[in-house]
Amino acid sequence: MLAGDRLGDPDLTAALVETLTLWATPGVLPAGPDRAGAEVLGLLTLVPAVLVQTCDGYPGAELVDVVVTALLAAGFAMLARPTPAELVALPTPPGWTAVLAEDDSRLHITEPAGSFFDGDVGPAPPTGWHTALEARRELFVLFGTAGGAGAWDAGGAVGGRGAASLVGARVPLAIAPARHQPWPRSR
Repeated sequence: MLAGDRLGDPDLTAALVETLTLWATPGVLPAGPDRAGAEVLGLLTLVPAVLVQTCDGYPGAELVDVVVTALLAAGFAMLARPTPAELVALPTPPGWTAVLAEDDSRLHITEPAGSFFDGDVGPAPPTGWHTALEARRELFVLFGTAGGAGAWDAGGAVGGRGAASLVGARVPLAIAPARHQPWPRSR
C-alpha cells in the first residue's frame, strides 16, 4: 500500500496491505461554477472499512489516522471543502498512476512502493465517469474516514465532525484493454 518507511514500520505496512479493505465509489462533478455544460471531473472516493489510528503515549494525545498521515507524506493534500476549484488544484503525487480497464471492470492504482488499490468500481459507474476520465486522463482520488468522505453531500459540501480527515490527489490515468478477454470465437 504505502512505503513502510512512511509509516515507520514495514511490518505494519504489510499487515495493512493484507487486511485493509477500501470501499471505492466512482463519481462525477461538473468543474464549472454554474455546473451546467461545464467540464466534468472523474472522482474515486475511497473509504477504509476500519480506522487505523495511533497516538503518542502521553495523556490527552490525539488519535491520528495512520493511512491519512501516510497519504499526506506521499503528496496528497487536505481537503476542507472539495469544490471543483479545490479538486483541480490538488497535487499529483510523484510516482502514482492509475489504470482503468476499458470496460470499467477494474481499476488499479499504484504508488512508488507497489499497489495501493486494485479492485472493481461497482456494477455501474455514474453516467459521464468514463468520458471524464478519457478527457482529462487523470483520476481525482479522495480518501477519508466515514466522517470525512461520508460527510460529503451531493452539493460538494463537507460538514460535521471528521471533515478534516478527507485528503485528495490527482493521479495520472491510462485506459487499458480489459484483463479478462472473451473466449475466441470458433470459425
